[in-house]
Amino acid sequence: MRLLHRVNPWAIAILAIATYSLAAGSAFGLSTGNGGGQPPAQYNSPLPTLNSGQGSYEQSDNRGRIIVSPSSFPSIQPVSIPTPAQYNSTLPSYTNGNSVTPQYDTNGRAIIAPFTLSLPSPLPVTVQQTGSLSDAHNSIVTANTSQTLLSAATRSGFILQNTSSGDLWINLLGSSATSATPSFRVTSGSSFTTPPFFPSSGSFTIWGATANQTFSVVTW
Repeated sequence: MRLLHRVNPWAIAILAIATYSLAAGSAFGLSTGNGGGQPPAQYNSPLPTLNSGQGSYEQSDNRGRIIVSPSSFPSIQPVSIPTPAQYNSTLPSYTNGNSVTPQYDTNGRAIIAPFTLSLPSPLPVTVQQTGSLSDAHNSIVTANTSQTLLSAATRSGFILQNTSSGDLWINLLGSSATSATPSFRVTSGSSFTTPPFFPSSGSFTIWGATANQTFSVVTW
């Protein structure tokens, strides 16, 4: 003889809802879901890969901070965070597969998980020089004597070419030029150009061993 047990169908339904779970790293179909409500957030490592039409838990890092897709940057877009969320002075730590609560700061603003922004290295920089060009060519007046190359004036830079047959020496510190450091030697036919961002508005001097040594100078 078989014994028949009467089973309450409501108990089966309640048990089915109470034991519903989603495996770590998986997704659920919208047709099944978890009762039709907003799914809770979850930490998964690695992040799940969804197919078209699938729903998913809100993804967070292991501290409960919502992960935002990198495709939303650098443009600024509003981020919708499901409630409830919570402020904790010390962020919680989650393990793989835990349901999580999105974290807010003390002002109710969502805390976004850190992410790495990849930039080219070295970072390309374009330097735009400004100012009109002016001719300041000259020659050595007295041999072995420092003279003014450029007086103090507002300028972005200059270029000098030694058009004589002997060496010339220029001093960029405002003191008298000599045939030794800290002056710079510019050999015959060579040129000197101030580098970008060089403070070129000061007074500069020049020295030559022979009178009438010529040099070309263009400022901007």
